Amino acid sequence: MIVSAEEFIKLRTSDIAEEQHRASHDSADNAVWLDIIQNHPEYKFWVVHNKTIPVEMLELLAKDEDADVRAAVARKRKINDRIFELLSTDNDESVRYALIYNAKLSKEKKRLIHTEGSELLEAALQRQLAKTD
Repeated sequence: MIVSAEEFIKLRTSDIAEEQHRASHDSADNAVWLDIIQNHPEYKFWVVHNKTIPVEMLELLAKDEDADVRAAVARKRKINDRIFELLSTDNDESVRYALIYNAKLSKEKKRLIHTEGSELLEAALQRQLAKTD
């Protein structure tokens, strides 16, 4: 278990593969995740990549000002309806693009993503809908 923001950062920046693996796979209390999000914003993207990150933290990060962070949330398989609704109309195309390619979302959900006015998003959506389940 990761016990502090400092430990997470040490693991994430380590040259040792096992330590980087821990940064991606070990759990932490919500207080630790909040500390990183609030006091070490350059690591928010890496918080999203942690396999154990609670949905509550993803909900918070889905509202982040950084589109790269929101796009990383959009790619997560465990997003809930609240996150989907928020990101499906995101102002940044890259976020909605990432959501279209979320492997966990059904075709019905993908059809709800706002693509109007974007040839890129329309084409991506059509490619995804053409795939067989």
